[in-house]
Amino acid sequence: MDNPQTLGLLAEAIRDGQGPTTRLETFRLACRKLADEDSKQHRAHARATPTLVDEILAAAGQLFAVMLLSDKSGIALDRESANEHYPTVDDFAPADLSVARVATTRKLFRPAPDVPERLVPSHRSIAEFLAAQWLAERIDRQGLPLGRVLNLFLGSDTRTVSGLRGLYGWLALHCHVARQRLIDADPLTVILYGDVKPMSVDDKRRLLMGLQREAEAQIYYRWEIPSVRQLGALADEGLTNDFAAILGRQKRDDASQSMTACVLDVLGEAEPIPGLGPALKAIVLDPGRWPGIRRQALETWLRHSPSADESIALLDTLRFGQGSEADDELTGVLLAALYPGQIPAKELLGYLHPPKERKLVGGRYATFWRYILPRSAPEADLPILLDQLAGRTDLVVSDEMALRFDWYRMLGALLSRALQIHGDHIGDERLYAWLGIGADRDRESRWESEHRQSISSWLGARPQRYKAILGLCYRHCESAEHIRLCLFNQEHRLHGAPPPDDIGLWHLEQASLTIHDGLAEQHLYEAVRALMFGIGCADLSLEKIEAWGEANPGRRHWLDSMLAWEIPEWRQEEAVRAKTRKLESAGQKRSKAIAISRHLETIQNGTAPPGVMHELAGVWLDHYFNTHGSTVQERFDSYCDNGREVLEAAEAGFFHCPERSDLPTVEEIVDLSTKRTEHYIRNPCLVGMELRWRAGESFVDCLSEEQLRLMLAFRLTYGAGNEPAWFSYLVRTRPALVAEVLVIYAAATLKARQDYVYGLYALPNDADYQAVAELAVIPLLTSFPVRIKSVQLSYLDNLLKAALRYVPAQPRTSGAEVGFESDGRSPKGLLADRRHVD
Repeated sequence: MDNPQTLGLLAEAIRDGQGPTTRLETFRLACRKLADEDSKQHRAHARATPTLVDEILAAAGQLFAVMLLSDKSGIALDRESANEHYPTVDDFAPADLSVARVATTRKLFRPAPDVPERLVPSHRSIAEFLAAQWLAERIDRQGLPLGRVLNLFLGSDTRTVSGLRGLYGWLALHCHVARQRLIDADPLTVILYGDVKPMSVDDKRRLLMGLQREAEAQIYYRWEIPSVRQLGALADEGLTNDFAAILGRQKRDDASQSMTACVLDVLGEAEPIPGLGPALKAIVLDPGRWPGIRRQALETWLRHSPSADESIALLDTLRFGQGSEADDELTGVLLAALYPGQIPAKELLGYLHPPKERKLVGGRYATFWRYILPRSAPEADLPILLDQLAGRTDLVVSDEMALRFDWYRMLGALLSRALQIHGDHIGDERLYAWLGIGADRDRESRWESEHRQSISSWLGARPQRYKAILGLCYRHCESAEHIRLCLFNQEHRLHGAPPPDDIGLWHLEQASLTIHDGLAEQHLYEAVRALMFGIGCADLSLEKIEAWGEANPGRRHWLDSMLAWEIPEWRQEEAVRAKTRKLESAGQKRSKAIAISRHLETIQNGTAPPGVMHELAGVWLDHYFNTHGSTVQERFDSYCDNGREVLEAAEAGFFHCPERSDLPTVEEIVDLSTKRTEHYIRNPCLVGMELRWRAGESFVDCLSEEQLRLMLAFRLTYGAGNEPAWFSYLVRTRPALVAEVLVIYAAATLKARQDYVYGLYALPNDADYQAVAELAVIPLLTSFPVRIKSVQLSYLDNLLKAALRYVPAQPRTSGAEVGFESDGRSPKGLLADRRHVD
């Protein structure tokens, strides 16, 4: 029940009682409801000329069968409105003309959108259901030749004609004589368009064998299935041994892998079947399986509610196993499933390491640490996690780990959240340790701006905690050889928090209280500096500093050098250190220049390896912490010695990237997005589209439709920041193209149960999106999943609002003409269904 039509039928069916449990029951109850007219006028007529509901349904089934098999659009109520697409009721040659006429007065039909004197099925799916029921009666009990019927269904490729798949699927259920032949001829259509749940175990086994033949004939047939939800109806405990045999096959050829994936689709859409856990677990541990199969098997295995000990043991194998047994993506799936319920916080960080997979940015493992953990960690776990992070010295953060794993985002998110919840209830020593988490080899923290601001604001709002942490920074430098250098590194624990207004006076007091001469001198220096620059100098004066000198005659001589401003040794050392770092940076820039120069020609024409273009796009977009500058030119100058030359080549190359011949397909782009990863060429292409727009809209228009599809897919899966002008331009000028890609992207993203789907909010709220909404909203509602997370309800609201605003109450064309089934209800009816879902 995966589209709004069936939701409407379900609403009709359960209005008077308990809801049905299968599609068959839903359609039976809904058909009777539609045929049993309850208006006062029709009740009066029924008393005068009573007609049984079963007779009406049979008559409607005959009309629908003729209509579908002869490719007619509907029925004309009189000769004047009849034509080749709309014959009269008489032309359908019903067995009982009077009953057929009664059937046309019921809600099984509705007026055609163009001529009121014509009728069309109220729901195409209802027409298919009743037509199949009528045909089954003729074949099973009245001897209608099955071969004659099959000739009408099957095309030249022996597959079901696309417009008759719904009828075919229901006929396989209703017709006992034809069922086996229908299953053998087209098992996929039987599964996807009918209802196999009520079928016998033998019939389901036959369907399973049919799917095996599909896998052998075309290994990628599953990609053509619009929704795998219907496959779940095949899940039957009577097929446990059959499923286990397929899952346990030793062959690893493509056909076997494809069939295994199909069985996992079946099991993943149904309640767990006892006894299959070991077979699923074996697939998870088998490196010879396709990665997607291993992940799907793991997700299905977890639905079998394995014990905590078994789950943890599997996690340990995947995390710490040797060679190909270890798998980051599967580890990420397990971590998300087991934490916090089954993995204690004190053991969680044992599974933390830099990702092994280097080809893609993102993935399940990185996503767990980057997003899921900071959000899902219980408040009570935060101190445990931060204590462990503060105590681990083995987590050396390389530049590659920081870039690919987004290490600093995890640390910053955990720390900023923990401070808000626990910061006021922990001791100074513990707070000091937490604030030191995530410093790099130079003790400099590299938080994202939102986390840095949160931590800085928290500490800045607590002057006494600020002073306590600063005091601990000084104490930890007592044994340091270079006091000032040590303090410089330590003070990064303050995260740029604004100092208290009286910090200068505090330093002056500490200069008297501190026994260690080096630290006391530094306190005095900071007091003088606060007064000199007017920062944190509340209640401090030169007289108080001079009074300090009088009270501390043994240290008074320190003031001479401070007030005279001689360059101290520590400052010279700091200058040497800064120079060393500058030289190191220059060496890195020089190495980058040499390396990138080898690719300049291919960079300029846009054909350089995707990884090279991705890195340059990151510099352009200011994605890296180690390239500095407020302008693109400044960042490229910071990136390499020949920054201007590389920038000119990169700018030209980005412009050509949308025309590359090795770009992924729309489906591949969307598939990566649903797995929370991206292709390296995405950002270069998006930069290229921005450059083309700046050059003039003609440089966007000159791209082929396929190239524009790919650019739209890249932008939709990126989704960050404001909508670029070129995208808005395509929304206005190419709405059909935008709608096509939006439907593919949004349907897959919603199916993947992701929280954020770009573009749906604009459908009802941005007038420029009207043409896109008119084309996209019904297909999106049709494919909208029934099982959704609560956060996804807002997207259903957006789609329904867009339908109310832009979709006519009476569709202008039939469902067959536009490629999707329409139930003929107004958007208000869909809103009622939405409330039912809620």
